[in-house]
Formats: sequence, C-alpha cells, structure tokens
Amino acid sequence: MKISATVLAVDEIEKLPKALESLNGWVNEIILVIDPKTKQITGKIEEIGRKFGAKVFIRKLDTFANQKNFAADKTSGDWIISLDADEEIEPGLKEEIQSVVSSQRLVVGYSIPRKNYILGKFIRYTRWQPELDRHIWLWKKGYGKWVGDVHEEVIVDGEIGRLENAKIHHQYDTVADFVDM
Repeated sequence: MKISATVLAVDEIEKLPKALESLNGWVNEIILVIDPKTKQITGKIEEIGRKFGAKVFIRKLDTFANQKNFAADKTSGDWIISLDADEEIEPGLKEEIQSVVSSQRLVVGYSIPRKNYILGKFIRYTRWQPELDRHIWLWKKGYGKWVGDVHEEVIVDGEIGRLENAKIHHQYDTVADFVDM
C-alpha cells in the first residue's frame, strides 16, 4: 500500500524541515501546499520542500478545509496522512501507520492523538492533551474529506480505527504568538 503525506505551509520556515524529516523514507510521496504570503517566504518554503523531494503546489488559502482537500486531491497513494508544517510524526506512530495500512482490516480512517507543545512545553491537561485533541488524520484515499471552515475535520465514509501513538504539534513558540492567535 502506498502512503501519501500532505503538508500545508504558510510561513513556518523554521518548523517545516522537522515535519518533512519525520516523513522521510517511509511515505511514498509528499504533497506540500504553500499559501503564497510573500515571494521571499514562498520561495524559501518551496526550496525546503523540494530538498525533501516534495511535490510543491502554490495555492492561496481560502479555508483550511479547502486547502487540505486540494492537497488530498493531488495525492496518488492508497492512504493519506495529513500534517501541518508545524507538526511531525513520532517514530512509534510511523511504525503503527505502516502496520495498519498493510493490514487487511476494513477500516477506512484512523484517529490519532496529538501531543501539543506550547512555548516548548508538552501540554498534559486541558483541551490540548493528546486524547482530547484526537482526530482523523489518516484515511484511505477516496473515503475521506475535510469539512468545516474553522477547526476543520476529516469525515470518512466507513469504519474508523484508533491509533495509540501521537503526532506532535509545535505551536506558539512565544507569548506574542499565543496572544496573536
């Protein structure tokens, strides 16, 4: 089974290499969609993506759901794993994904917990704890679609499974970033 990864980027020049490195060597393709904020930032992000072998597309962001559906439409794999440029796949999740996509289960989507790091600290409680920030980020191509303008979600047509290992989200590096959200 082929796995395609979709990655969205706006201006995460510092975080993008970590996201792409976490996909390196185990996904069959990376689709990177960049919102063209400025030519300088877009060019640097495109250069980083190409360094990791990503297929790069430039598309003005209207909604995150539309941007993520655009990215999913560009994939050629049997399965899609979705990341933002400030996220990464931890090694245990990589192995778990490889195992479930090669199984013969009738599951068409998997929910994955997300470990959030704010100001560099792992958030163990509140709505940002891994189990409360669990969503479908892995699904079989043709069975899922992003919906919603704010806090978009993947809706799948079929059975949903649960993965135990998490993806990691590095958000809000400074207090200013947190206040500006």
